[in-house]
Amino acid sequence: MVTIAVVNQKGGVAKTTTSVNLAVGLAALGWRVLLIDLDPQAHSTLALRIDSDEVMAEHTVASLFYDGKVEDILVDTIEPKLKLIPASIHLATAVESLYSVIFREVKLQKALDVVKDQFDYVILDSGPNLGVLSINSIVAADKVLIPTRLSMYSLDGLNALLNTIAKVKQGPAEYDWRILLTMVKGYGKERQAAAWNILAPLSDRILQTQIRETEAVEKSQMNEDEDEIMAVVLQKSSGNRGAQDYRALVKELVELWPA
Repeated sequence: MVTIAVVNQKGGVAKTTTSVNLAVGLAALGWRVLLIDLDPQAHSTLALRIDSDEVMAEHTVASLFYDGKVEDILVDTIEPKLKLIPASIHLATAVESLYSVIFREVKLQKALDVVKDQFDYVILDSGPNLGVLSINSIVAADKVLIPTRLSMYSLDGLNALLNTIAKVKQGPAEYDWRILLTMVKGYGKERQAAAWNILAPLSDRILQTQIRETEAVEKSQMNEDEDEIMAVVLQKSSGNRGAQDYRALVKELVELWPA
């Protein structure tokens, strides 16, 4: 079982869009996939047409901190091979009590160990912070995917994030991490020279696939005044550039991180 944490404390970098499309794409290829929504905003849950308002805290990842079982909180999705552990606004309140749980940082890892033979890939969609749920995702993962936009604002704090990952992953267990450039604009490197300078030392960690800025990807970014999340870009026509990019990402990661 390959467990991929999709993390970035910055918002607006297509993190949830990437998590959802990676999970849907892997499932469409026949892999057994579990997507875990670790964000109380529940955007992954909503993107997969699950009504988060009806999801209580005990049916979210919070239950795993109190010895709940993964099998008891799984939800079917639009893809037969894709299961979801949903999130809801109730998760935000539940998180406050998690800080008193002993060994809270390894709870998700231990829960997933029990079902490691049931899934080929587990995708962990973390919130835009480095709180207890995001730390759990990093601990549980053997792969870390960092979506980021090619801008100084988005790259601000990247070193701090990488340092946090390194500290959390101290120990004998091996792990790999990669950077995914998202919302990439059409103009060349000249206008993004400062951002490329920051990334230069990490060039060997940047995935070949880039998620271009397209209407489909732009619409996948949830706004507070919108009622629907259009995050499943892969459902677009084969000629859609956003769909093409996410298909390429799925292909690259299957080759890089085979189950």
